[in-house]
Amino acid sequence: MALSDDLERMEYVSKHGEAPYETVWPFSFNIFNDTVYVADFGTKSMKKFHKGIFCGDFLLSNANENRFALNDSLIFLSANTDSTSFLIIDKRYPDIQIPKGRVVREKTPFKTIISNRKHILYNKGKGIFSVSTCYPYIEQYNINGEYMKTFDVSSIPLIKEEMKYGEEFASDDKSVYIYIRDAYLANGSIYLLCSSRDSQDGYRVNTILELSIENEMELVSTYILPHGIYSSFCVSGEYLFASREVDGTTIEKIKISNAKK
Repeated sequence: MALSDDLERMEYVSKHGEAPYETVWPFSFNIFNDTVYVADFGTKSMKKFHKGIFCGDFLLSNANENRFALNDSLIFLSANTDSTSFLIIDKRYPDIQIPKGRVVREKTPFKTIISNRKHILYNKGKGIFSVSTCYPYIEQYNINGEYMKTFDVSSIPLIKEEMKYGEEFASDDKSVYIYIRDAYLANGSIYLLCSSRDSQDGYRVNTILELSIENEMELVSTYILPHGIYSSFCVSGEYLFASREVDGTTIEKIKISNAKK
């Protein structure tokens, strides 16, 4: 579904169904120019829609529901194993899907896999950024997927506090504590949607941290969304668009200056 930025006009890119031009279980998507790329878990494939018209698909060897990125020739797909965290896929030869990306080793392969799901972001000048969901690390890779640098964001007070809750799950081989729920790259910054605790120790997911990719992931701003729990978001020049699942799905448009803490 495509929604205009004034939240007034809506149109469908694809509909639910088992036909080749439909999607069964679309979990993640991204847009390049006029083409929408959809990771459809129901068919284990990447489907493409150009200006709302189905224009092809290819099978995926691996994928998860986190954000993926792309440019004019490559797709950087979040897809983790016990030793890698994303795939690089050439749009011209999509059957060749090259695993890349480092992981934090845990006690068992299964624990390593569930702990290393990443949001994959891309900037033309800076390359690939891998944002961990339950570790305080953002990794930078070049366009070929070669590791360049790790940014440790554990000194940010909100991250530090949530890491303490994550320690409760450290010894459990079958669960993890996800405190970075979503990530987005825009305006020279990486934005993180993070969980937190209020004054009554209540669980919330309504804080967005803005980190500068030009200045070593320095914390630029903190934004507080008006309600308690959000699942995803995106950023334009002046607005945050945030989604929360209440009585279906609600999308809120929030002026950035009004959300700044």
